[in-house]
Amino acid sequence: MNYLHRRRGIVRQKSKTMSRPKLKMCKRDVEIELASVFKKKIAELTFQRGQKFLKTDPDGDSLFILLKNFEGVGEYSFEGHVKLVTSIDECYTKSSRWQVSGRIRVVENEDHSPRVTFIEPLSCREK
Repeated sequence: MNYLHRRRGIVRQKSKTMSRPKLKMCKRDVEIELASVFKKKIAELTFQRGQKFLKTDPDGDSLFILLKNFEGVGEYSFEGHVKLVTSIDECYTKSSRWQVSGRIRVVENEDHSPRVTFIEPLSCREK
């Protein structure tokens, strides 16, 4: 009985690690631009869950989903919170918190670069 349990565990472990084929350039990051989602300038951004994050460009105009050292081709889910800070005038700023989530598929191009497509439309809602 113990032998079967141990063996099943090993089989399960192998199938889990071999489920996603590795890309030849798997240490590269994948960026997905979300510029069309948020029209406002992003002054402050908070997001992090596991190895997947959101980040802004140096100007703060674009928002990216960054899959850091992603595991290979396959489907990925992400979710997190984005804090948007908009200045109304010199003294006042308005802050809003958004929940962002989605599912993407990463496939390998002929030149071994990643290509990203959305499986479900990106979901953004104000909290």
